[in-house]
Amino acid sequence: MAPVLGGRRIIASSSTRLFQLRRRLSPYIVLKNHISTAIATEPKDTTFFADESYVDSQFWENAVGTALKTLMRGAEYEAATLQEHLRFVSQSVAPALGARPIQGQTPRWKSFMTDDYSPLEYSWSWDGERPTIRYSFEPIGPLAGTEWDPYNHQAPIAFVDHLRRQLPAADWQWFAHFARAFYQDTSAKVAAENYGSSPSSVFIGFDLGRDGRQMCKMYLVPVKAEQTDQSRLAVLDDAVRTLPQFSDLSAYPPLQGFLRHQEEIGTPAHLIGVAVDCVDPSASKLKIYFRSSSTSFASVKNTLTAGGSVSSWDDSALEQLRELWSLVLGLPADFPCSQELPSKSHETSGVLYNFDIKLGNQQPETKVYIPVRHYGQSDHAIAVGLVEFLQRRRGHSPYHDRFLKALEQYASFRSLDQGCGVQTYIACAFKRGQLSLTSYLSAEIYHPGRWEGGLENYYSVVACTSKQRPGLVRGTECILMLVTRRAG
Repeated sequence: MAPVLGGRRIIASSSTRLFQLRRRLSPYIVLKNHISTAIATEPKDTTFFADESYVDSQFWENAVGTALKTLMRGAEYEAATLQEHLRFVSQSVAPALGARPIQGQTPRWKSFMTDDYSPLEYSWSWDGERPTIRYSFEPIGPLAGTEWDPYNHQAPIAFVDHLRRQLPAADWQWFAHFARAFYQDTSAKVAAENYGSSPSSVFIGFDLGRDGRQMCKMYLVPVKAEQTDQSRLAVLDDAVRTLPQFSDLSAYPPLQGFLRHQEEIGTPAHLIGVAVDCVDPSASKLKIYFRSSSTSFASVKNTLTAGGSVSSWDDSALEQLRELWSLVLGLPADFPCSQELPSKSHETSGVLYNFDIKLGNQQPETKVYIPVRHYGQSDHAIAVGLVEFLQRRRGHSPYHDRFLKALEQYASFRSLDQGCGVQTYIACAFKRGQLSLTSYLSAEIYHPGRWEGGLENYYSVVACTSKQRPGLVRGTECILMLVTRRAG
């Protein structure tokens, strides 16, 4: 992108032109009122050059940084560790997120990452003595959604090239395999069945270690199915069977058999995609995600046990899960196990699942994502129900209160009583005799509450002069204040 705001050169040499500049930069860039005293002594016909991609990056740095600081402080990360992770966000993640939101405008690329098209999702894992914070995002390129990049494939692949230099210990074998198998470069065809979001193809996730290191995960969608008029299950099957390690993936055939059976009985699962850890395949897991339109707890039980072929979920585990299911969805104690949840018409309605397949394992590890965003009562009620379950099953922990406080700060642009949307899923696996839980949070970057309240809801993110950043402002000593909407 040319280093000119909106592709135009802006002249500011008088109070009238200053007003025009201020109006053109609104609503994301404003000149502070005291700027006129600095302008008064500047040479006439001074030209301002503003690099809009830099402004976009500053917005995302502030948005992601604010959210992560809130969650990591709530989870009691050390200050030095927090700063290390935020440095990576500033240098690598923020510049890759594309154009910032514009008030009143529909986003150019409607990321499939979250239901409101925010290209970011955060999570709070309850495993272990202390929580772990994670986040995932979709890099968005300037050509995303055009005929040259209909699936926004270019920016994520370019970001992986960047990560290869930043994370030299990471292993990219499985990512490279599925990236080739899931995407066909020669086709510009876009999925015909589109419910609202854009056809995203690759996401990137990070687990934030308390030692400052981060583990990278890659999420891939088999858009080749839409490009070549195949079923997603067929594309997945071809990709898995051509892995060099396929002979050691004993847990895959039971999953394939279960998915085929669901098709035969008229309740087909919708394959979403796969995820792989960026470690040596011997230590990685192949995570296969799919969604079922059935929402009864009986269907959840059947899926987690793969029709009875997976034994990890015993009666005790399912009892705990049903207790949590009822608490976070606000269901009465006598809600029938066979009854469906209220019908929702949305591309992500239903129940999401994940089957983990690891080399040498005979059975997949199964996980359900309780869809609280669609079927909960409110974000406040969901959080209270989760904490109640944790206290019943694990006893009191200071992190329960810290989570509730962090959630309120994270969603400071609205009340948690005002509907659902901040909490999207509560993921549940069964490990070491108890539920392994993770709370997933949408950035809600387009929520109307972020735009209310005028300048009180802005964050001043950078002030610079021509000496400090000549690429942004040239030919003047005037201070240009970039101000972005409050994000989290």
